[in-house]
Amino acid sequence: MLQADWLTLRPIAHRGLHDAAAGRPENSLAAFDRAAAAGYPTELDVQLSSDGTVVVFHDDDLKRMTGRTGHITRRPSHELRRLPLLGSDQRIPSLADVLSLIAGKVPLIIEIKSRRSQAGPLETAVAHALGNYRGDCAVCSFNVATVDWVARHLPNVPYGQNVMNFRETGFRRATRRPSFRDMLVNRASRPQFIGCHTGAVPHPTAERLRGKGIPLIVFTVQNRQQHTLAKKYADNTFFEGFIP
Repeated sequence: MLQADWLTLRPIAHRGLHDAAAGRPENSLAAFDRAAAAGYPTELDVQLSSDGTVVVFHDDDLKRMTGRTGHITRRPSHELRRLPLLGSDQRIPSLADVLSLIAGKVPLIIEIKSRRSQAGPLETAVAHALGNYRGDCAVCSFNVATVDWVARHLPNVPYGQNVMNFRETGFRRATRRPSFRDMLVNRASRPQFIGCHTGAVPHPTAERLRGKGIPLIVFTVQNRQQHTLAKKYADNTFFEGFIP
């Protein structure tokens, strides 16, 4: 297993150290720059534009962050780069933009927002973008196929499996899949760390995996009380809305 002690040294800024009121929307260069200046590792979400560019954006739809309608994967990158984020002067960045900005100043955790049953162009494009990157980084996903692909094709990059408590978050279809319900998905994809929703801990399977030396990182804590509680069951947290 790769050594990535940085995964548990400092809390991780979820989508950057963002504050929309201060002109730093989530997943923006300004949010990532502020996280780096404060010395926090930062998490970001990536998807693929219609012309094959890896862009940094969380939602399927553009509406919440840009006020525009439409699916982000159906727009070319040159259109996406012109869309203001939450009315600020920030635009949707590419993964290449973020890598150039951070340049190893703090570690990055890249969540691949893949919704395919098999890994494909998005994973390949992320691997290509990371080819010459020399900073600390890790990759994670909810998609088991993505995690397995990263394990096979990016041997020098730590990889993690994300898990939620699907009963509490309303994903009823997923509760019929024992791999999700019991977190057996983690053992199937052999992760080097686990990103776990706050509603899924404490959990006996998570404790067993931690006992085997696999770090557990809880998302997303939004105040000091949540942070303190999460640290009882986890090795680190993804945070937003406050400074731990």
